[in-house]
Amino acid sequence: MGQQEVIDCLKKNNRPMSRTEIAEEIGCGKCRVSVILNVLLKFSEISITEIDRVRAMEMFGVKRRMRLYCSVD
Repeated sequence: MGQQEVIDCLKKNNRPMSRTEIAEEIGCGKCRVSVILNVLLKFSEISITEIDRVRAMEMFGVKRRMRLYCSVD
C-alpha cells in the first residue's frame, strides 16, 4: 500500500476521514497509514482538520480530539 491508495481512498469517499477509517478501507495498518499521511501532508497532497472532543464524540463516539484527512483538488 502506498500514497496513491490513500489519495484514491480519500477522493472516493469525498469526505474527511480518520486514520482508522483509511486503514480499514485500504486494508493497511494504522502505523503505515500514519507514515503515508505525514508524507502527503508534507507535500500538501492532502489537508487535515482537527475536531474537538465534543464533536469527536458526536461523530465517532470517541472521547478525544481527532484529526480528519481529506484530499486536495
